[in-house]
Amino acid sequence: MPLFGKGGGGTQPSAAFVVGAVTQPSRARKAGEVLISGVVLAPGRGQLRQLTAVLPPNASPPAVGAEFPATLHSSGSLASVTLTHALVGGTTSATPTVGGPGQWDSGPGGVNDMAFAPWLAAQGFQSPDFGGSLSPGLAALLDQYAVQYAPIIDPQTDSWLLASGERVRGEVTAVSDLPLRTRTMGNPQMSVAWMTFLVTPPQGPAYQATLRMGFSTAQRRVELATIGSQQPLRRDSGNPTLITIDRIPVFH
Repeated sequence: MPLFGKGGGGTQPSAAFVVGAVTQPSRARKAGEVLISGVVLAPGRGQLRQLTAVLPPNASPPAVGAEFPATLHSSGSLASVTLTHALVGGTTSATPTVGGPGQWDSGPGGVNDMAFAPWLAAQGFQSPDFGGSLSPGLAALLDQYAVQYAPIIDPQTDSWLLASGERVRGEVTAVSDLPLRTRTMGNPQMSVAWMTFLVTPPQGPAYQATLRMGFSTAQRRVELATIGSQQPLRRDSGNPTLITIDRIPVFH
């Protein structure tokens, strides 16, 4: 499900802006102006957005990972963010940019994208999460970093694996929760995590493979993501690290 909302309407202060990258903008209009890329989080939705802010003298830029209150339009798009300066104890109102593919600011020489993409990937985001709304350069960088954590499996690939993938056994060896990605889900019972399996194929040695998994309920997470549990998997025999959990149990 794409995470982007649309603009318009009144405003409501019910969200947070999490900083993912802070650099100079491509064209600074004022001294002290910074370009801030991040994720707007609200119940059941998330948006990638950029802000520009002019920081007062001696104020430190917001730290990567810092979270600030945000105001949304009633339709869900970002209206404003208030940044708090830890060193000077003041606040600055940051101005949201439109942030669409044709208006995204990659920073001088692409420096903002090069900082933002690895941070996004480490939070569990992948380019398909944004429904084609990313700028091409940011999407390519995000995919490059995201596959270092887990293969990118779109719905079509998942359907193909379930229908035609080779059946194998997998033991859950590690589970890493993804709290920011989870906060974009539409229900508080839902969650997202990386799951690592020790995969035992019909022939050949066992090996490790990781996938990003979404859980519809807390109970479903316990059923699937308990360390040491055995799960039925499907894999691409031509690309063995491409796996998915089989929806129909085949091992007893």
